Amino acid sequence: MFRPVRILLPCLVFVLVMVAACSPEGNINVGQPEAQAAPTSTPFPTAPAVARPTYVVQRGDVQEIFEFTGRWLPRDQSALAFEINGQV
Repeated sequence: MFRPVRILLPCLVFVLVMVAACSPEGNINVGQPEAQAAPTSTPFPTAPAVARPTYVVQRGDVQEIFEFTGRWLPRDQSALAFEINGQV
């Protein structure tokens, strides 16, 4: 006697959940189409936004010369030792 209830009740809950999940959200007027908002047009860019700067160029070598005076010191110093003397 309890066996049909054990099968029927979960099936009924599953069907109710599926119907609730598939129903349109917030649509009280079922069967009537929803009023759509008017589409907005894509704005065209203004002239200053479209205008690009122009530059006058000439041929030549690109150079950026840095000259410094001073002492250079390494950040890390390590003492090295080798097992065999020689040259590579």
